[in-house]
Amino acid sequence: MAGSGYPPKVQGLVLGLAAAGNIGAVLDGVLFPPLARHYGWQSAMTAVLPLLALAALALWVWGRDRAPKAGSVPRALIGFWGSLVFLAGLVMVVHQGWLGVSGHPAVLLLPVFGMAFMVTLLPSVQRAVFREGDAWVFFLIYAITFGGFVGMSAYVSVFLIALYHIPKVSAGLLMAGLAFTGATVRPLGGLLADHAGGPRVLRYALSGIALVDLAFAFFVPAPAVGIAALFALYLCFGVGNGATFQMVPLCWPERRGLMTGLIGAAGGIGGFYLPVVLGIVKQATASYRGGFAVFAGLAMVATLLVQARGRRWVLSAQEINTGTQSVPKGAAIESD
Repeated sequence: MAGSGYPPKVQGLVLGLAAAGNIGAVLDGVLFPPLARHYGWQSAMTAVLPLLALAALALWVWGRDRAPKAGSVPRALIGFWGSLVFLAGLVMVVHQGWLGVSGHPAVLLLPVFGMAFMVTLLPSVQRAVFREGDAWVFFLIYAITFGGFVGMSAYVSVFLIALYHIPKVSAGLLMAGLAFTGATVRPLGGLLADHAGGPRVLRYALSGIALVDLAFAFFVPAPAVGIAALFALYLCFGVGNGATFQMVPLCWPERRGLMTGLIGAAGGIGGFYLPVVLGIVKQATASYRGGFAVFAGLAMVATLLVQARGRRWVLSAQEINTGTQSVPKGAAIESD
C-alpha cells in the first residue's frame, strides 16, 4: 500500500521510508525493559496503546491503497486465519516430535512445512509465480538482506560475547546500535536504487555482505575491526533491503501486494535460519566460521544472479510501464 500512490521514480525512497519502521523494534528493545522493570510489564504494555491509537487514526484519515486489486477478500481472510491456526499447531506438533523428527532437523524443517501449507492456500493463478525464476532470485536476495538483518540482530549479542567476551550490557547496546543503523539506512538504499538502478545497488550491497562474512569465516578480527565490520555489514543489509523493494513494483506492477508478501516471507525465513545455523555450527565445531562461510557463499551466488538478470529486470520494467509510467532514470541506464 505504501508505494501505490507514488510514481515509479520515487518507489525506492517511499518503500524504504515505510520499511524504516523497523526502528520500532530497536526502540522496543531499548525502552521496554527499563519501563517494565520500574513500572511493571502491564504498565509498559499500556504505555504503547496511545501510539497504536495514533497510528490507527493516521491510517484512517490519510491511508489510501491505489494498487490494483484481485482475488477474493473472504478467501484471503480464511487463508490468513487458517495459516495462524496451522502454524500454532505445527509448532506444538514439531515440539512433541509427532512428525518423526526432533531436535535440530525438526527446527530446520519448521519453516518448510509452514510455507508449504500457506502456498497451498493461494489460488492457482497466484501459485504460478513460483514457476518464475526471477521470483526465486528475489526470495534469495531478501532472505540474505532482511533475513541477515533480523537474524544477526537476534544473535549478534551472543556472538559478540562469545567472540570478544564483551559484557552483556555493552553487547546489548551494540546490538541496538547495529539494528538502528540497518533500519535507518534502508531509505537510503531505496533512494540510491531510484537514481543508480536497483540491480547495481544490490550488487554492491550483496558483495559487501559476502566480504564481511568471508572475513569472519577466515579470521577473528580484533574487537575494534570486528565491530566496524559488523556496522559495515548492517549498512549493506539496510541498503540491500531498500534496493530490493524498489524493484518489486517495477517488475510486478499488477502483483505488487502478492510479491511483497512472498518476498517478505522469504526474508523472515532467512532471519529464522541464520541464528539457528550459526548456533548449530558453533555447537558442532566450537567456531562460527563454517556458518559465515555458508552465508558468504549464498551472498556471492545472489550477486552473480543479479549480475546475470539485472539488465533484463530493468528492460522488463520499461516494457510493463511503457505509455503509462516511467522507469526511474537511474534504473533505465543500468547496464553494466
